[in-house]
Formats: sequence, structure tokens, C-alpha cells
Amino acid sequence: KLINFKANHRKLIVTEKSLLVTSANPHNASSAHWNMALRIDGAGQAAACESESAILKFSGAEPVNDQKCDEGVASATQANKIELLTERKIKNKVLELLSAAQPSARIDLTMFYLADSDIIRALLKAKKRGCSLRIILDPNKDAFGRVKNGIPNRQSAARLVNAGIPVRWADTHGEQCHAKTLYVEHADQTATLLLGSANYTRRNLDNFNAECDLACTTTVDHSAMKRARQTFERWWSNLDGKTFTTDYATYEDRSFRRKIRARLMEASGLSSF
Repeated sequence: KLINFKANHRKLIVTEKSLLVTSANPHNASSAHWNMALRIDGAGQAAACESESAILKFSGAEPVNDQKCDEGVASATQANKIELLTERKIKNKVLELLSAAQPSARIDLTMFYLADSDIIRALLKAKKRGCSLRIILDPNKDAFGRVKNGIPNRQSAARLVNAGIPVRWADTHGEQCHAKTLYVEHADQTATLLLGSANYTRRNLDNFNAECDLACTTTVDHSAMKRARQTFERWWSNLDGKTFTTDYATYEDRSFRRKIRARLMEASGLSSF
């Protein structure tokens, strides 16, 4: 079953006024999870309907009526851009953002599953160029009442920490850090916020699952970018007198056996992530 384990993993809502792309599953068991969403008013609906129509056709159903997906009147500028990305194009965008990041650029990543070797290498290269990286990962210890063994995040985190990249764990207590968010600042005082359904794993990014992310590029002082920075800082620094994250040492795993197992699971697809 694991060899052919695929899913429609997209989480989005399209209305005549707005497009909402999120990491959240709308069911009770996920209600306590950490999630993030981005809402775009007046743009993006047509692209989302076209993308969802492809899934409907693939599934033997009728596509969405195009007339119900007319775009709104949101204005676009060179520094105000959105991209609706699916499947492999999400990975391409992540690699593009990381490879283009200039020295000292701020890069904040919050991720439920991080295992894709290409993305991990891109993070390591960004660190070598002098980018300022911070990463929050789920410790992969809980799954709806079941205890997990920390694969793949603890093994991926070890590679990052060994290269000098700061990593903190979401301090979860039965819930999951289910957000999948990348924030990258650019040299021209703009930033890109990329979020949605996709974990950074082979299954999510190499055209197995159906996935949907939204990339928003705008000025660093835009309210969406400010909220993204504030949310990450709140989690990273445990602000407001609350504990959101814990030190890397809390869930550090030096097991060579689990390291090899994690690599094999990611490469073969014989996993649930």
C-alpha cells in the first residue's frame, strides 16, 4: 500500500470574491494543529478553478464552470505578484527562492515534514552564502493519538544543525506543527511568502500527491509580510509569555540506523510522508 500511497492533499477555497490557500485540514482531529493560510481578494480564482478542474477531469467528473471563476479587480504591480503553484512547480519555486537568496537574506521556514534532499541541499548552500536561516520543525512524535519515531524531521534537522543552521522544534503536546511556510526576503526590499498544503518531501513535490501552494511577492512592509514575520518570531522566541518552540537538543536523534532508514524511506517512497 505504501508504494502506491497518494492523495489529493490540496486545501483551498474559491469564492466569487476570494481565494484561500491553507495547510489546514477541515476536520475535528486537526483543530488543535498549527496551520497558516493566505487569502487573496480579487485575484487567483480563475487559476484555482482551472487547477481544480484538472483534478475533476482526472477523477472522471465534470470540470468547474469557467464563468463562475472570473477574476476580480485586484491590481498588480512589479512588486505585487501572486503565483498559484501545484505539485512539482512548488518544488521548483522553493529551489528558485533559495538559490536566488542573497548573502544576509532572511529565510524563515516552518515545516511539518522536511525530507527532500534537493531542498535540504539548497538550504545548506544558502547557509554557505551567508543567508540568515531559521527553521521550525514538527518533532514528528504525534499522529492523532499514535506515537511516532521522529522520522524524517529529526534526521533532516541533524544535517542542518551540523552545518550551523539554527533549528527549533515545535513544542507540541499531542497536536502537530502542520504549517508549511517559507518566507524569503530579497535585495530589492521585497519578500516572498510561500505556503499551502505541500510538505517538503518526495511524495508531496515530485508529482505523486495533488498539492497546492500560493506564492505572494510584495514589499517587506506589506501587512501580510509583517504578519508572517511576527508569527514566526512569536513562535521562535516564545513571546507573550507562552512556549511555542523548544531547543534542538530536546529531540536530537543521533541514531545511525534511523538516519539510514529515513534516507531509504524518502528515496523509495515506502513511507507515510
